[in-house]
Amino acid sequence: MDIDRILKLEGKYNLYEDTIEGIHYWMYGRGELCNFILPRIENPEVGKAHNQLKSKTSFLGKVWGLLYNSIWNGKRKAFQAEVCIIDHERRIWENNEYECKYTKEIYEHYKDKAIILERPYNYGHLKPIGKEKVAYLDYISLLCNFHYLFVKTFRKRKYRKICNEIERHMRDPLKELNQEIGIHYSMAELQAYLSKVILRNQVRIREMERLLDKIQPRIIIEVVGWSNTCMAANETAKRRKIITYEMQHGVSGHTDYEYNYQTKKILPQLPAYYLTYGDYVGERERFPVVTRAVGFPYLERQVLKEREAKKVKDHKTVLFLSSGTIGERLSQLACRFTETAYDDKRCKVIYKLHPGEYLVWKQLYPRLLELEQEGRIQVIDSSNSDLYQLFSEADVQVAGAPTTSICEGLAFGLTTLVYPLCDLTKVSFLFENGFAHKIDDTSDIQPIWDAVNGNAEKKENNWRKMWKENAMDNVIRVVEETSGVKG
Repeated sequence: MDIDRILKLEGKYNLYEDTIEGIHYWMYGRGELCNFILPRIENPEVGKAHNQLKSKTSFLGKVWGLLYNSIWNGKRKAFQAEVCIIDHERRIWENNEYECKYTKEIYEHYKDKAIILERPYNYGHLKPIGKEKVAYLDYISLLCNFHYLFVKTFRKRKYRKICNEIERHMRDPLKELNQEIGIHYSMAELQAYLSKVILRNQVRIREMERLLDKIQPRIIIEVVGWSNTCMAANETAKRRKIITYEMQHGVSGHTDYEYNYQTKKILPQLPAYYLTYGDYVGERERFPVVTRAVGFPYLERQVLKEREAKKVKDHKTVLFLSSGTIGERLSQLACRFTETAYDDKRCKVIYKLHPGEYLVWKQLYPRLLELEQEGRIQVIDSSNSDLYQLFSEADVQVAGAPTTSICEGLAFGLTTLVYPLCDLTKVSFLFENGFAHKIDDTSDIQPIWDAVNGNAEKKENNWRKMWKENAMDNVIRVVEETSGVKG
C-alpha cells in the first residue's frame, strides 16, 4: 500500500485527534489496520506463516495461565518505583534464563528503584527469568476482552451507538481509503474492527491509569511503543507529567505506519523521546517525537564478547534469516543453495526461522524439512537458540525482508545479502552506502561473498556508522539530562 496516500488522508480528516467514546480510535487502530488487515485484503499471502494454537485444549490451558497471572502476578505485584519499564515480552534465552535484550541492562542499572511491566506472549510468559521485579499485564488483556464481549452481547444499544458513530466519523475517509488503495473494505468490517479497538482501550486506559497511580513512576522506558499497551501508558503519562522513552527495537523507515505521521503536533499516545540505535537507523522526518541516537547496549556487549572469542574455522557459514511474510520463498532459495553447496564440505548452511514460524514451518516448507532431516541444513526453530551466537558463527547472512537482524548482523562483520522479496524502502540506506548487496538467485552469493570478504576496515566502518558506541552510557546520560532520574 502507498503509505503517503494514507498519511495524506489521515491529515485531511484529522484522524489522529478524532475521538469516539473518549478514545482516539484511529491512533489505537491504525497500526493493525494498515499493517495487517488491509494488506491481507490486497494479498492474502501476507503473514501466512504464523503460530497458531493447535487445539481448544491448548487454548483452555493458556486461559488458565492468564487467569492465574491476572490474580497472583498482576497489579498486586506492583509497587512504587521511580522507573517503570515495559519490556519486550518475546524474551531471548541468555545465561540460562529468558531476558529482554532491549531493557535488561537498563533494569540492572536502576534495579533498586525499578519495576517491569510485561504483556502476555502467546497467552503466557517465557520462564525462567532472573530476579527482576515483574508485574504481568494479563489481567488488563482479560478485562479488555471481557468488556468488549459484554457490551457487544448484552448492551446492544450502546454497541449500535458506537457503530453508528464510527460510520458517521469514517464514512468519507473509508470511501477515499478504498479508492486510494484500490480495494473494498466495507463499513461493516470497519465498524466491527474499530468498535473492538474502542471498547478494549476504554478499559486498557482506565486500568493503566490505576496501575501507574499505584507505581507513581517518574519515567517510563518502553519497547514497541506503538502497541496499544504502550500507547495507553504514554497517554496516561502525559497527563501525569511522567516522561516516556521508547527504545528502538527494529529497523523502520518511510514505509512503517508506526513511525510516520502527517503531523508535527505532539500526539499523547507517542513517547516523549525515541532512543535509536544510531544515526543511520534513527533518522525520522515524519515521526513527531524527539529522537536521540544512543546505540544498543546488548548488541554492543555481544559484539565485543564475540571479538574476544573469535576462533579460526575450517569452513564458511551462510545464515538465512526468515520471516512469515517471505518464509516460503526464502526457504526455497536456501534449499537451492544447500543443494548446490553441500558438496563443498567447507560450507555450512543455517536457516533461522522467525518465532512466528516455529509451529508451522514443517507443514509450509516441506523441502526445507527434508534437507534438515538429511542433515544438509540446520534449521533453528526455537527461542532457546541465541541469534547473536549464530551471528558469531556465520560469515554471510541472507535475508528477504527488512528486519533488524540485517543491521545486527552487520555489527558482527557479516557479508550481508538481500534477496528482495518485499518492499525494501526502509532499508534502502543499506544498499546506498554499500552495507548490503541485493541478489537475484543463489548464483550471486559466492561472487559477492568473495568480493567483500576480508575487508575488515570497511566492516569496522559499517559498525561505527550503524551503531552508536558506548550505548549504555548514552542511554543513562539522555535519561538523566531529560528527567533527572539517576541510578
